[in-house]
Amino acid sequence: MSESVFKQNFPGNSKNRFEFNFHDKKVIFEIDQLASKSDKSVICRYGNTTVLTVLTLKKLTKTVNSFFPLTITFEEKFYAVGRIPNAFTKREGRPSYDAITAARLIDRSLRTAVMVGQDEKGFICNPSDEKLSNSPLELIVSATEQKITMLEAGAREISETDLEKAIAFAHQEIQLLTGFFQHIASSLGVKKEKKEPKLEKNIGDKWLEEKGNAYLGEILSTPDLS
Repeated sequence: MSESVFKQNFPGNSKNRFEFNFHDKKVIFEIDQLASKSDKSVICRYGNTTVLTVLTLKKLTKTVNSFFPLTITFEEKFYAVGRIPNAFTKREGRPSYDAITAARLIDRSLRTAVMVGQDEKGFICNPSDEKLSNSPLELIVSATEQKITMLEAGAREISETDLEKAIAFAHQEIQLLTGFFQHIASSLGVKKEKKEPKLEKNIGDKWLEEKGNAYLGEILSTPDLS
């Protein structure tokens, strides 16, 4: 998005507060208003939902391996709504289906995602539970500004053409949100750090490079493996 489009869509934003009207609801981001001891904190508000995200960084003292240990958990605390279970020592139950689904949608995509429903008027972005229960389509799309990264869909019956239109509709909505996020990053002067990890090769990796690939290639090229 150009700077003129930014100013048109996101007017009057202060240095640490950014607002965006998304489907008649304000998306509000407040930067570094809480958790002052952390490296960065963000309060996000959308309708009646408020989320606090806190980031802390730690420099690693050992070589990073090829596996990035990222785990997302979505925790619903009973005491947050004033409900205390009878078995007080246990305090909380196991994660619900919705909590597990939310966590997986976050850690699998790590991109902007929207849900799409459908009614007699057309497609609906982030429909309410009531509208979603009557919708013949439930589609979740995760994407960058340029391309789709993940799809989750369920439908009673839908043609390929309508599904393509629903995905295109979701991508347009995501582009609006990513434009808002890019505006926040550019306003705060945030830049990505590019670092190439130094990976240590072990004996198994060396064998695989020297002999393993040729051995596997010989097996795969054999017509009869019985």
